[in-house]
Amino acid sequence: MKNILLALFLGIAFFTLNPKASAQASGCAPFGTGGTVGPSTSAFNYIANGNPDGTTTCWDAMNVFAATQLMPCGFFGEKYPAFEFNYGGEVDQQFTIPTTSPHTNFTYYAFSYFLNFENPDHENPWDLQLNIQVRDQTAGRVLISDHYDASQPDIACGRRDPTGFFGNLAGHTILVRIMGNRGYISSHIRVNNISLWGEQ
Repeated sequence: MKNILLALFLGIAFFTLNPKASAQASGCAPFGTGGTVGPSTSAFNYIANGNPDGTTTCWDAMNVFAATQLMPCGFFGEKYPAFEFNYGGEVDQQFTIPTTSPHTNFTYYAFSYFLNFENPDHENPWDLQLNIQVRDQTAGRVLISDHYDASQPDIACGRRDPTGFFGNLAGHTILVRIMGNRGYISSHIRVNNISLWGEQ
């Protein structure tokens, strides 16, 4: 019964349309330009503090910690700050894309992140899972979603690139919601290097 109630709670929370707070207010500028990518003339990353700086700044966080555990992620065993999700953890970031934005291509690694997913005690999928949604609040539709749970193998610093889309989002308010849940302290869900790239 506990597992059914938890799954119901996560489902309701995940699909709630209103975030708890709006990020990218003062002091939360997006990452910004990334130069030319492929045939594009420009690329722009709309996420602020996507590779957490040791805080949850620019994110509305609940049961999530940053940099208390560094995420092994690199060719030489380097460790970087990451969001660590606890029971019912969630981070949200909401922002409005400028009306002058020329970017309409969100397909080539548009939304990406690195995931550390460890399940040493073989938790059940409903107890150990990650759900991500990028939602166009203005149009009321989901643009990108991703899911990973304990029925899948462990991941050590794996890059995830859910399928993107084409579209003009100028003037639209976007919500990025990342929800993780773990039942045991020995399990880990860590996320870093979060980005949402638009290309011209």
